[in-house]
Amino acid sequence: MVNLKQLFLSKWQSKKFAPCYHLTQIESTSEENLKIWIKDLLTTYIQQTNPKLSLENCFDISFLSTQNKNYQMEELTELFYFQESKPMQLPHKFIVIEDAHKLTELGQNKLLKLLEEPQAFLSLIVLNPYGKKLLPTVESRMLKFRFKFTQQVTNEHNLSQLKELFQKPISLSEFIEKFQDDDEEEKLYSSLMSFDLADYKYYLELTKLLQWQAESMTFHNSSTERLAQTYEFLHTHLAPTKTATTSL
Repeated sequence: MVNLKQLFLSKWQSKKFAPCYHLTQIESTSEENLKIWIKDLLTTYIQQTNPKLSLENCFDISFLSTQNKNYQMEELTELFYFQESKPMQLPHKFIVIEDAHKLTELGQNKLLKLLEEPQAFLSLIVLNPYGKKLLPTVESRMLKFRFKFTQQVTNEHNLSQLKELFQKPISLSEFIEKFQDDDEEEKLYSSLMSFDLADYKYYLELTKLLQWQAESMTFHNSSTERLAQTYEFLHTHLAPTKTATTSL
């Protein structure tokens, strides 16, 4: 099964790190969802790179949070201390900034100083559970991922729904019309991320597509462009194969 966790781990194992990741969620019901997800991701990364470590005793991962209504400047100063030294236990360092909705404009401008001259060995992971709009100068330097934490339907159901569409078949214009709504587009990508993968080539193609979709959203590409790429992928893998017939 491929999902965002596998996508992140695949990139990180290949030493492809973004300076900053912006994780937000749709229809937020709990700010704990993103915290649980990122801790699970980082725990798996540690197990893969240095199995003797745990998240609790890893010096190369720092979690920043606040009990105040908003982040105070002295709390954000910790970011600059942490980024002064290279990693000691892992190939890369991470700072997880929880509760981005508590970042004031002043706090975001302080964060911007880190993003303008990022350290090659450090990535920031900003958790924004309520989807607070950040300063454009800050958001433009982040790789954004949107989550929807709902009860998962089965892989077979997801696959059968999309297969049914391509059995008709469905044209590109019909496909775009069906999924151009933001919520429908999100459901489509959730279905993609829950497929069982039969072969490695398919996995690589899907990983590449999901990465492109995430970057496309970050750089505000049109949904039509994203859906056209997705249609091409699905048409290749889900449309019925034409077989030759012989007259007797």
